[in-house]
Amino acid sequence: MQVRRGRVSRRKKFLLGILIFVLAAYVVYAVLGKPPVTIAKMRFVTGPESPIGSLMVKADVKTAELVITTNGTVTLTGGGKLLSQVSYNPQTLQNSLDLGLRIAVPQQFRLITRPLIWLVKTNIAVGGAFFYYVIPLRATVTYTLS
Repeated sequence: MQVRRGRVSRRKKFLLGILIFVLAAYVVYAVLGKPPVTIAKMRFVTGPESPIGSLMVKADVKTAELVITTNGTVTLTGGGKLLSQVSYNPQTLQNSLDLGLRIAVPQQFRLITRPLIWLVKTNIAVGGAFFYYVIPLRATVTYTLS
């Protein structure tokens, strides 16, 4: 009786190669400390009457930078100093997003920022928390005082 050796199709070899490449790339990424991937840089001009603007006036700075990372931190810096910092986890993300949207995003730009917020909220709500635990994302908003 002759034993037939199973042949692995080219398609399976290709898919296995892709899987090994992705795993190797993630291991390298994890070894580097899982730095957040920058996905958006936005600029807004704000007045002193807005919450961010009033904070900028009190700190006596003309520009401020809000850095939001999906791995649990939001920082506001201006003039080389830390103006504010908020930490969150997947359970408190909804409250942090609602608060941040009211304080940091001018009314006329809220529609533009909705896709980014929806992406993060949907991922956390599904329970995967992919952007919190696996590949964190970073969005940067630069504010200039008018």
